Order: sequence, then structure tokens, then C-alpha cells
Amino acid sequence: MSVADDSQWPSVGQKLIAPGTERDQWAISRAQVSITDPVKHGQAPTVLAYALGENSDQQVTVKIYSRLSDHSHTENTATVAWMSGDWRLSLPAGEKPAVRAVRGVPSDAIAFKEDQ
Repeated sequence: MSVADDSQWPSVGQKLIAPGTERDQWAISRAQVSITDPVKHGQAPTVLAYALGENSDQQVTVKIYSRLSDHSHTENTATVAWMSGDWRLSLPAGEKPAVRAVRGVPSDAIAFKEDQ
């Protein structure tokens, strides 16, 4: 959803984000920005690994570790909810930050393979 261009974001919102007030707010904010060119190679964050947190049959918290174009690392905490036969991103309510800087990927995180 972070790199979806103007032609992609409506579909991304409907298919990947859980319905609710937070998705509506995201759509209102996204409609005020125009992204017409694809993100240049090397500019989008590279997802390196993930770690599962609290979970149930209906909801899972995931910590996602990425490397940014300046080679710094972040941890993005996301919650996904099971809806209509698929997992959808459940956007957080309020202003709490979902992304924080970290020194690197923890050794117990599950690494993504480079060719994926």
C-alpha cells in the first residue's frame, strides 16, 4: 500500500486492507496525494524478515524488518485479521507509530530469501 500508484491504490485498499474507519481515513489521505511514477529500483524498502507475535485464528501481529535505501533498518508492527477467506491488514487506530528504527534484524526473525 505504501508504493501503490494512482491507478493501483483503490484496488489495494479494497483487497488488502480490513474495512473500517481506519481504511476510510487512509483512502481520504491517499486521494490527496498523486503518485504517477513507479518507485525507482532501490528506493522502496527491502523486506528482510518477519517475526510472529500475538496470534489467534482471527488475528495475528507481525513484526516486519526492512532495510531502507540509506541502509538503515526498521521494524514495522502490523496486525492482520482473517476476513472473507483471506488475511487483511488491520490499520491501527489513532496516531501511534507503527514503524521504528532498529539496529538490525533480530537473530530469531524468519528471513526472506533474496530471490523472493
